[in-house]
Amino acid sequence: MEAAHAVADAALSLPAVRKARSVAVYAARGRELDPSLLVARLGGDVVVSYPRVNGLLPPTLSFHVSSTSELVKAGFNLLEPLATAVLAPPIDVFVVPGLGFDRSGRRLGHGKGFYDAALRRSPSAVRVGIGYDFQLVPEIPVEECDEPLDFIITPTQKLATGARACALRSAKEDIS
Repeated sequence: MEAAHAVADAALSLPAVRKARSVAVYAARGRELDPSLLVARLGGDVVVSYPRVNGLLPPTLSFHVSSTSELVKAGFNLLEPLATAVLAPPIDVFVVPGLGFDRSGRRLGHGKGFYDAALRRSPSAVRVGIGYDFQLVPEIPVEECDEPLDFIITPTQKLATGARACALRSAKEDIS
């Protein structure tokens, strides 16, 4: 729980997160760092959405306004919104999980490409990867279809990656 507090504090210190009107998060599974404390601290005027798997080929996620209590069990051992849940408005900030991250903004996911495809469809959204300290490694292998993150946050580190030119200016402002 201490790790979740530290990550929530660091994420909320980012102006992009504080100014966001629509934030996409995930329901933690297994040993993923749980973003629910961050969600609880976002404030009532922020629209929070969760991913729903819509297709496998190509990998497609949609994001729906939901609370954790409304999520249902789905494939891949995920919790996701009902198909009838309201679609999210354009997303300002994506908070994404990963198996590993590096300082260049690379993320190792579960290999299906769902988040990469979703991030590609929202190029102006700020991308924040959250995880534990042990998940920050020297280098993550990258493929052409992998989408970089703007920030990596662990319980002890908040990194602006500078991976995307469009996010570079705000990243420099957000880290200081």
